[in-house]
Amino acid sequence: MWERLIQQKLAVKAVFTDAKYVKYAEKQDWCDLSEEVSGIVSSPATWKMPELLMKYLEPVYMFLRLTDGDTPCVGKIYYKFFTLASSFDQIQGLPAAKRTQLKLITEQRWEFAHSDLHCAGFCVDPEYWDSDFGQESNHEVMQGFRKSVRKLTADEAEVTRVLDQWVRFRMGEGLFADEQCMAQARALPAYKWWLTWGSMTPDLQNFSVRVLSQVACSSSCERINSEADYIKSKKRNRMRHATHEREIYVHHNLQVLDKLENVEYEEPHILWDATVNSDEDTSDAGSE
Repeated sequence: MWERLIQQKLAVKAVFTDAKYVKYAEKQDWCDLSEEVSGIVSSPATWKMPELLMKYLEPVYMFLRLTDGDTPCVGKIYYKFFTLASSFDQIQGLPAAKRTQLKLITEQRWEFAHSDLHCAGFCVDPEYWDSDFGQESNHEVMQGFRKSVRKLTADEAEVTRVLDQWVRFRMGEGLFADEQCMAQARALPAYKWWLTWGSMTPDLQNFSVRVLSQVACSSSCERINSEADYIKSKKRNRMRHATHEREIYVHHNLQVLDKLENVEYEEPHILWDATVNSDEDTSDAGSE
């Protein structure tokens, strides 16, 4: 909204100088009010706030767009949140007090929203594998990863196998050393990449698919609630609960089948950052 407003700044200013508007304002006896509003719109100070908000909140907006959807992105959350917090240091002209305040708010939100699953996703997502992001040296990441492995596996023997196989994955042994391996990691959703290349580490493959195929928020549930409201309308309010559930199930899954049966359908996935695997130092994410 702010971006669109700034783009149309000249058009908004032109409204109050347009001859038709001036004539209409005189007819409605709005002259004093119109001059006051025109002065506000023409003032540079009026447009300074939207421009600052665009600059300050763009990283937050991009992060929210990433998480708010049906695209699996659990593997991206930990590192994206780290880059979100550090992005405030790159904003020129941001007062030190505001910078500190934004970082504090971000840290508080992270403490509220953080899950061990985010750590596990950071450890097994192939985007953060080829370069050294320092997962092994980050106690929070490794502790969250181990907790997630224990929650999603059957017994201690399987836990041991998953952790051993993760070391092989991190070291780039076997299939993970194939040149095509990383090329396909960029082109496939992370969980599909594990289905393709994880056969050498079956326990870790199963764990990674379960983690990386999950969405990051409850948007999907909220959309199903909207579908439920559409099916059980005021005119159909006598529908029994069991019937209502079955109709929602059929309605939602028919839409999914329509997508899957479309030969042109491609499952959306999160594109890699341009800076990942570049010469920039990214190891701080694992050592914070």
